[in-house]
Amino acid sequence: MLIVMSREASVAEIARVTALVEQMDCQAHITRDEYQTIIGVSGSLQQLDRNQIVGMPGVQQLLSTRTPFKRASREFQSNS
Repeated sequence: MLIVMSREASVAEIARVTALVEQMDCQAHITRDEYQTIIGVSGSLQQLDRNQIVGMPGVQQLLSTRTPFKRASREFQSNS
């Protein structure tokens, strides 16, 4: 999962989001460039409260990096 922070997100807002992710037994991996900050989340994603994360100050968007029904997809079937 990726948490995209708004361009105006402060260091404190990023730290709060990171702390919340870690409290939910996941790992936060911060990537920054001159335009944006993205927090990659790994671990037990079922523990995450997505609504709480989206509602936090500084959070612009939450993106899922998993493909639902991956094993039933055409891409997976053609590779097996």
